[in-house]
Amino acid sequence: MAIGVAEAESVKLTIKQIGKFGWFSPRATTGRYRSVLDALKAHYKYISSKAEIVIGDFNSFLRKAEDELKRLANPRIALKFFIAVPTNWKPEEAIKKVKSYVMKKFNIPADNLILAFHSHEENPHVHVLVFPKTIDGKKLRIQPRDLKAFNDDWEKELIKEGYRIFKLPESLKKI
Repeated sequence: MAIGVAEAESVKLTIKQIGKFGWFSPRATTGRYRSVLDALKAHYKYISSKAEIVIGDFNSFLRKAEDELKRLANPRIALKFFIAVPTNWKPEEAIKKVKSYVMKKFNIPADNLILAFHSHEENPHVHVLVFPKTIDGKKLRIQPRDLKAFNDDWEKELIKEGYRIFKLPESLKKI
């Protein structure tokens, strides 16, 4: 759907895209890493090295993951995904809004989150790492099928703010 220049100037635009939920667990870790903790560290290194802003205490996050591994045979120690944000949002604004949304949707405390903002000309986004315990200390139970509802709710939040949502072009989905 193309829009005219005059219309584009009066409408806030963004791209609808949330990366698939992925879990870090001993069973899900591929042979590429010696352990699930090595996989988690590598992912954090990737998201933090390319980020303009990173919030969250990764050392604390890692300690929680290590404790879960000692306690359980095959725990899910982290959930990863990313959320595209409007191109006109400043990094601080993107981090703040994504943090608020994720905390509310998953009922998790702030210290169970790592967020990294990546500015990308056509698709700025926030990488999210979640330690899977709710505020009540219960296990966070998220399945791949929950992604659609999560995505739809994020879209509704943006529409409330006056954004029009467009599907991400295939050429950008590999970011």
